[in-house]
Amino acid sequence: MSSACSRAFGGLLRRSPVSIPTVQSTARLAPARFPTLAVRANSTESAPKPEKAWGNQWNYYNKYRSKQFDTLNYLKQIAPAWIKEVQLFDTGDVYIEIPRQKLPQVLDLLRHHTNFQYEQCMDIYSIDWPEKEERFEVQYVLLSVRYASRIILRLTVPQDVMVPSATCMYDSANWLEREVYDMMGIIFSDHPDLRRILTDYGFQGFPLRKDFPLSGYTEVRYDDELKRVVQEPVELSQEFRAFDFATPWEKLQAQKA
Repeated sequence: MSSACSRAFGGLLRRSPVSIPTVQSTARLAPARFPTLAVRANSTESAPKPEKAWGNQWNYYNKYRSKQFDTLNYLKQIAPAWIKEVQLFDTGDVYIEIPRQKLPQVLDLLRHHTNFQYEQCMDIYSIDWPEKEERFEVQYVLLSVRYASRIILRLTVPQDVMVPSATCMYDSANWLEREVYDMMGIIFSDHPDLRRILTDYGFQGFPLRKDFPLSGYTEVRYDDELKRVVQEPVELSQEFRAFDFATPWEKLQAQKA
């Protein structure tokens, strides 16, 4: 582990998790009604009961959603200052919005605390919102095999502002953060090898940003004279621009004739 990465986490990895008494389970949420089980309009027949229609799957769903609710409630009890907003969906998915400065502390807590043990980082992805001041949204999908639970951490970041790297906590975050950097241009501080991973050498721009043109800026082709692959600015011929969407190929052939 690099010294820079250790300093970024403020020595959290060297501390053993603090023993916190377990909070009593709160009241269970009412079962959600699935769209397929809703009462139809202009119908006098009532929808079947979810418990009867889904059987064991409904019982498993109720247990999972209840466990996710308890996990969320316990996290709010022990770390209220690290949580900006929480969302629990009918599917049992938990979204937790946190300040980007507190990402190392939250990851350390979720990974090492006995009641969480989210030891796997399944995915890291980002969303582009050009109209917002904090343009990018980065989400971390964490999995606890011990408790069969999955949560999603969410944070927002303005353009050209760095996000703390999670490579000190999860080895899988190395390539995942490189992919986010390659596609969106989000910089992760203290990353051991932050370089492009999907695009070609010398690629300019970030393809998944919404202000990136669909045609791109350059094209790659094989040059028979040079006997190598060359990069050139994109040139779209006019015959490929003006065509009838109903019969594009027939009009294209007429233009060539």
